[in-house]
Amino acid sequence: KRCLRVIFHILAEKKMSLLETQYFISPENSEPREYITNNIQDHIIRQQWDYFKNMNDRQFYETFGSTINRMMEFLHSPIIRNIVGQTEQTIDFRKIMDEGYILLVNLASKNNISDDNARLLGTLIVNDLFINARCRPKGSRPFYLYIDECAMFINDDISRILDEGRKFGLHLTLAHQ
Repeated sequence: KRCLRVIFHILAEKKMSLLETQYFISPENSEPREYITNNIQDHIIRQQWDYFKNMNDRQFYETFGSTINRMMEFLHSPIIRNIVGQTEQTIDFRKIMDEGYILLVNLASKNNISDDNARLLGTLIVNDLFINARCRPKGSRPFYLYIDECAMFINDDISRILDEGRKFGLHLTLAHQ
């Protein structure tokens, strides 16, 4: 979690895409990491990156190795790279919810993406919907989220949506065989 937290902070602060992570998590080439993590606004995150910058390549890989492996596995798919390589959000989940649009997302792998990538992408979409729903005022237009094959996407966000989504107009229907 620590590695992901500092990575995602850099992406948000520097307005970078998830695809650009590859430039600063490579243990072999520290120069891009030095440049990208320079002048971080948040002092706690900056301290973390200063600590990481002092590591040799082996130490950095020992710390970030699991995160690097997961990230590169996720980014291996050209379809995923096209989705997460965007720096501007092209799907406005808040507008979809507020204006009653229908969004269909087909995450059936069928040799296009791996099950793990489908699971991660689905989790990111559910998380984004929930974050946007929480920004909506109480009494907002109802939005219905249907998740088929829900066992693939069950996580803490799902339990929080079940617990508190209704007050933000987010309703959840889970389906499984």
